[in-house]
Amino acid sequence: MVLYEALYGRRYRSPVHWYETGESEITAPEFFEDTTQAMKKIQTRMKLVQKSLLHHLIFPLSNKPLAAQSEKPKAANKAQKKISCIEAELKKIKKKLERKKAEYVEKMKNKIALIHKDVEEKRTVIEAKKDENVLKAEDMAAKYTIIGTAPKKLLGCF
Repeated sequence: MVLYEALYGRRYRSPVHWYETGESEITAPEFFEDTTQAMKKIQTRMKLVQKSLLHHLIFPLSNKPLAAQSEKPKAANKAQKKISCIEAELKKIKKKLERKKAEYVEKMKNKIALIHKDVEEKRTVIEAKKDENVLKAEDMAAKYTIIGTAPKKLLGCF
């Protein structure tokens, strides 16, 4: 990573650590996991309600009076309303999750584009400095060729 530091003037940071220190917002993967778990809970609740509803419809309690048996359709309607309410809530959560995913993807694409732009700018600056140093060396070589003498130190390296 020494070459990276020489090229960009800062230490290498892997994509895992691209976020700035001090950011306290929930990262997208954590948000998606939480939302997915909430959706699974809702789905399991829906299945339990459906099972209990089916159980009461298949195995009616025959020892109760007729008035209690007439309440079965009311209970079934009530359970069906709960199921439809839970399904609507689940659809809202799914839409919200998809919207958040799209926003996160767009945000990451913008960050990547900015990073690429910064890298390209730094690369052009470094190439310009490199070309400038090459021109200086060529000028010095031409100067010493005209004079006919050799420099005591070659390019300050030896």
